[in-house]
Amino acid sequence: MNMMMTQNFTLPKLLMVGCLCMLPLGNFAQISDDFENGSLEGWFSEGDGRESLSTTLGNPGASFKIDDDATGDINYAIAPRRYLGDWLSDLTSNDTLSVDIYVQSSDPDTLVDDFPVFQLSGPGGVAIALDGLNLPRNTWNQVKVPLDSTEWNIQSGSWRELLKGITLFRIRAEYITGNENVYLDNVNLSLSPTRGVLTDTICATFEDGTYDGWEFVENGPLTIDSIHGNPGIGIGIGDANGLTQAVAPPKYLGDWSALLDSGFLSFDLKVDNTSGGGLYNKEYLLRLSGNGAVAQVRPADSILNLAVDQWHTFTFLIDSSEWQMVTGSWDSLIVSVEEVNLELEFIVGQEVASLDNFCLIPKTRNTTTSLTEPKLAYSIRVFPNPAAGRFSLLSSEANIESISLYDLAGRSLPAVINFDGHEAQVETDYQGLAIVKVKTDRGVMVQKVQLVR
Repeated sequence: MNMMMTQNFTLPKLLMVGCLCMLPLGNFAQISDDFENGSLEGWFSEGDGRESLSTTLGNPGASFKIDDDATGDINYAIAPRRYLGDWLSDLTSNDTLSVDIYVQSSDPDTLVDDFPVFQLSGPGGVAIALDGLNLPRNTWNQVKVPLDSTEWNIQSGSWRELLKGITLFRIRAEYITGNENVYLDNVNLSLSPTRGVLTDTICATFEDGTYDGWEFVENGPLTIDSIHGNPGIGIGIGDANGLTQAVAPPKYLGDWSALLDSGFLSFDLKVDNTSGGGLYNKEYLLRLSGNGAVAQVRPADSILNLAVDQWHTFTFLIDSSEWQMVTGSWDSLIVSVEEVNLELEFIVGQEVASLDNFCLIPKTRNTTTSLTEPKLAYSIRVFPNPAAGRFSLLSSEANIESISLYDLAGRSLPAVINFDGHEAQVETDYQGLAIVKVKTDRGVMVQKVQLVR
């Protein structure tokens, strides 16, 4: 793999600015952040460090700072959503990605040298650049790489397919095994990504062993391993003094209008009650914010309790009827979702939350038949819901002709199904959210059922 050089900024500031202006930028349309407006510009940290705005150490002026408390997790700076989307349609041979990095430390500990500076991820694959790069300490360094496949290590998929839809862009912000502060400034992407309505399934399964851009607030220790997965790898979030929250990465943000009515937001959660306390009186479990509007959902205590000391799959339809509007309107929120917040405080006392399989699913389908037929003028009752492996269906206005059961990926689930006229019984060992498709003499109806232990 070819690598671009790392350049120390030891020239006077006036000359430095002149040199930067003469660098080829490809397209005039670009995205850049210099943090001079007094905000973090939507950037945040992933790992054991904490982000803040530095007004004293920039190149020049202000910069984005991540402090490292050396607890073991590698820190990354996560780019905001304006850097995400289609990079391919605006790409030229001169386009580059660059950042100024300052590693501040007097700690003599060894360098961390087996992680990339840049990582791009998306449905089309994963690519990294400048892995194993060690930066000099206590000086500004410009790190720059062309957007050319020969300069990147393509870990999965293909370069072109990846650039069609970047869903995660992160920059390494840890370079030694001891304590350090890492400052980022003058982030520059010399093209302008295009973004449309969210129409594809977006998931965080954490199987690559990373936090996938998630941000945690008021949290205790973080771990990512198979102990916290359902199954495989998941994230364990320890409790702290405040109300622990998990904030979804930028790939979930944007225009959700294509998800209305037939879309779901689903995730697996297990809350280990380590102190033996009772259920905390939560304000919400899940909250959406954007465009001056806020909507939230809080299931009943009986449903929240299903996640205490055991895995439970929570699923919410992207429909105004399932959400409580706190401020603003549903219509204005859904076209510009700017934050997805999960409150993980469940117990009066201490707990450890395990999070896995957080998915935004525009529609549910299998390979041959759509499961999102138009709503009909009659209903089919599913009860109980949630159900412990066995549930019934009742259709008072139509005769049932066939029943099929699917998971959220559209795969057929094994089940024992009996029906006669307006009634049916379904029994299955499957656990999680399932889709039951009922064909009647008046059309096809799709319902959701939560299957638990």
